[in-house]
Amino acid sequence: MLGRDGVVLGLGYNGPPTGVDLEPGMWANRQLVRDVVVHAETNALRFVRPREGKILATSYHPCLDCLRFAAAQGVHTIVYGTVPSTRWRPASVQLAARLFDIDLRRLDV
Repeated sequence: MLGRDGVVLGLGYNGPPTGVDLEPGMWANRQLVRDVVVHAETNALRFVRPREGKILATSYHPCLDCLRFAAAQGVHTIVYGTVPSTRWRPASVQLAARLFDIDLRRLDV
């Protein structure tokens, strides 16, 4: 998460909520991981006040939940690297981005 002056305001990673411990073997259960892990975008946005951040940079195209949270925080630009191939609804995300006035930009990495 970058502020208006380009300074890093928050970093995030995919992980379980605070206080939830996933044993090493649990990470192999992809459905369990999808159900309980908090996405990096959400974790990064927790460090900023609403409308404080300018650009949210992510490794992957944001999911609809992360896009909604970014919109609620007042983010207007999200840059990302790749689009995951599983369980993705890019048309829904693109439509929501237009409704939320969020500029989604894919970076060539």
